[in-house]
Amino acid sequence: MFAYVDGPYPYPMVLLLSFLFGIGMGLFYECFRVLRTALGRLENAPYRIIRMVYCALVFAQDLIFFLAMAVCGVLFLYVCNRGQLRLSILLMIASGFCLYLLTLGRLVFRLHSALIGFLYRILRFVYRYTFGVLFRALYFLWQKSFGKWLWKLGKILQEYLLMRKKRRAYRRLDRFAESTKHIEHFPDHAGMP
Repeated sequence: MFAYVDGPYPYPMVLLLSFLFGIGMGLFYECFRVLRTALGRLENAPYRIIRMVYCALVFAQDLIFFLAMAVCGVLFLYVCNRGQLRLSILLMIASGFCLYLLTLGRLVFRLHSALIGFLYRILRFVYRYTFGVLFRALYFLWQKSFGKWLWKLGKILQEYLLMRKKRRAYRRLDRFAESTKHIEHFPDHAGMP
């Protein structure tokens, strides 16, 4: 009745398993989407190094996903179909993946986006009232103890550098004046009134 492929399962079962494998790929991809959503605030970070780290993380996630899915796909084909690659199996895997992303994936994405936003607010609150207070207290102590000394030292250094810059400018001006001493600055122009 059913056409058998050279494998342990009938062909309709292989198609169903490949469809379920595509849905499993979508679930695995969802893990990486959660990480991207959690780290998504780094994409617009003010410092270039943070944006570069974010891009490197995204690249690493994509690489891990594609390598893992390639290995799992080869193992799936080996177990279910004795390693024979058929277009119908690839189409069923792709349709399972797309169906998951377009239906259940959207709902899961909204849920974990809301969850990540909620967790971000909680962590920000905890940071503000624990670490934030601690850091502000340490900063206040630093300003009261070493801040004034460092500020005075910075002012002295700034004045020294400014004085040094002026001395160089005056030396250059003196050298220029010495080199142009023999030149007559206002020559008489014959014939001019």
